[in-house]
Amino acid sequence: MLRCTRPAVASAAAAVALLAATLVLPAAAGAARASSSPHFATPSSIASIGPWIAVANRAASTLTVLAANGGTDVRTVSHALLGVSAPTAIVAEPVAGRRTAFVAGTGGAVATFTFSAAGRTVGVRRLRVLRPTGCTAPATALLAIDARGHLIEACSTGAVFEWSAATGALLRTIPASSSKLGDVTGVAVLGGEAYLSNAATGHPAAPDGVTALSLVTGARLRLVTNATSAAYAFSSPAGIASDGAHLWVTNATGNTIDELAAGSLAFLGTTSTNLYDPGAVVADRSFVWVSSQSWLGASSMVTQFNVVNHAVQSPWMMCNSNGPYQFDNPSGFAMHGGMLWVANASNNLIDQMDATTGALVGTYT
Repeated sequence: MLRCTRPAVASAAAAVALLAATLVLPAAAGAARASSSPHFATPSSIASIGPWIAVANRAASTLTVLAANGGTDVRTVSHALLGVSAPTAIVAEPVAGRRTAFVAGTGGAVATFTFSAAGRTVGVRRLRVLRPTGCTAPATALLAIDARGHLIEACSTGAVFEWSAATGALLRTIPASSSKLGDVTGVAVLGGEAYLSNAATGHPAAPDGVTALSLVTGARLRLVTNATSAAYAFSSPAGIASDGAHLWVTNATGNTIDELAAGSLAFLGTTSTNLYDPGAVVADRSFVWVSSQSWLGASSMVTQFNVVNHAVQSPWMMCNSNGPYQFDNPSGFAMHGGMLWVANASNNLIDQMDATTGALVGTYT
């Protein structure tokens, strides 16, 4: 199994030297494959839609659609068809038997699309653009879909919106005055609740922590911060994901990932192994994957975690020197057929990995 090992050394200079010596490992199975021309422009997020992978390009305000089998570029959705600018999030879910995707852009506007096979390419039809009130233009919009077929949009300003994924009807607005949040950095849904990570940088300022909101009543149900218990050790929470029973919260300046119980938000465990400036996080019932920006001058990374005997452990960490991957500011993950797709915002590349082993399958430009 490939590993990126964090060496135990006394100084940063020694760490860099040892890193160079220890991370020269055999290449992962599957040579990197690149397409012939650039198709991505500051990818902000990525999603699996049927047999395709869709990448939201923030700089170009477009979508790039790849074949999940092989990474072939099959379609570009233009800015005019996309209907929103500077996309920050994309999620996908079958709705009424149709492959449907939702893309959030500037001001929280959300474009709704259906995808269908059209020969060797893909047909994309825009159904509508949802326009919330209270998600200002500079805000980052985040998306999730619950089990009832409701689309949840959380704006970094603290406003939360609940829509019918099928009809686009606005079902509920939770203003920032009710959520009491000022810099939402992540959203996950489980059951009838939405869980939001918050960093203490917004205005009005709210503490680092995780808030649970009812998607039935709109009420704020509970909030946990470091004042609740020092065990949380929240430090600029940067993202949140659910594995179906637990929540996983990355702490950007704390260099940790926390495991919380869904519902009660009780603290279950934490680790700093193989992390530095962690951000994007995705989880299933077996593993959790987290992006790191850099470490002592080394490359960005992707780390896998699981829980063994109630302890959070890291089976592997992959870096640019042991794939060779081309991670650079990983901004989003998508899961498809046992593969983990990684969008890299800074170098406009997409990496495809075996989600279990971490082996590199392909790199696409």
